[in-house]
Amino acid sequence: APSLPTKPLFEERTVFVRNIGEGAREEEVREAFMKLGAVVGVRMPTTGEGDDLKHKGYAYVEFAKAESVEAVLASKEGFKLGGQEVQVARSIPMKDHRHQTAANRKDLPQRSNQRLIIEGKLDREDPVRQSGQHPTTVFVKNLAKKVTEDILRDHFAQCGEVKKVLVKPGFGFVELSKESEAQSALLLSGGMLLGKEIVVSKSQRAITQPKKQPDAAA
Repeated sequence: APSLPTKPLFEERTVFVRNIGEGAREEEVREAFMKLGAVVGVRMPTTGEGDDLKHKGYAYVEFAKAESVEAVLASKEGFKLGGQEVQVARSIPMKDHRHQTAANRKDLPQRSNQRLIIEGKLDREDPVRQSGQHPTTVFVKNLAKKVTEDILRDHFAQCGEVKKVLVKPGFGFVELSKESEAQSALLLSGGMLLGKEIVVSKSQRAITQPKKQPDAAA
């Protein structure tokens, strides 16, 4: 049987921009990136209402061509938005709701149930779909032997609220409170932690903490 096409790990025409200054507006973001390619869209998630409405400090910039993304990432010139130096990375697709499936139903034709079974199998085997099921968790590899959960937690706290951390020999997992914070955490890939260059990617699984043994004295 022919192999099924997999979804790309990155949105090929979109970049993720974080650390945007509070005073920046969507048009400023658009103008900053237009010099490297035609911009077809800017998404700046907001919070609050009325006079309290403000952006969340990050944005997604979509270009007309994928080559513009490469140009942005290769650019040695820094970008300042709202008076702050921003960080730019490839945008990673978040959870795709089209792939959510319900349990098998007896009132559906057999062919429909088979399709649901196949969809569920793909959800388990496709790494992109798996990472979409855990959008707030990142996988960190190439950890130094001396890295503890506290050290890893402190390192990723710069991206947002760290909810859970799990460290194993050479690798670990970090769960943040929001998808945008997990996206920011990906920018730490290639950075140094206790003398080693770490690699950060979207996690294909949730953090499962080991069960604590009951206190013998209890």
